[in-house]
Amino acid sequence: MNELVLAGHSFGGQTALIAACKLDKPIKAVVVMDPWLWAFETEFKSGELKVPCPVQIVSSETFHPSEKFDSWGTVLNILKYAKQAN
Repeated sequence: MNELVLAGHSFGGQTALIAACKLDKPIKAVVVMDPWLWAFETEFKSGELKVPCPVQIVSSETFHPSEKFDSWGTVLNILKYAKQAN
């Protein structure tokens, strides 16, 4: 199970990120497209939720309007706290 890669789009992207943080199995990587991050913004920004593997985030400008919340800042913090590839 050490070759598991989680992937998702929108709410599935958030689900993949949260699953990677909470599963007790090793995850090889997480790949998300336009992840819906609002529900866990505080936890990702504070480092309370840390993805224990490399993360690839594909995010479009129109999917994350900055006037609702700082989604780009949340994306940067997810990457900051994620485990880097060896």
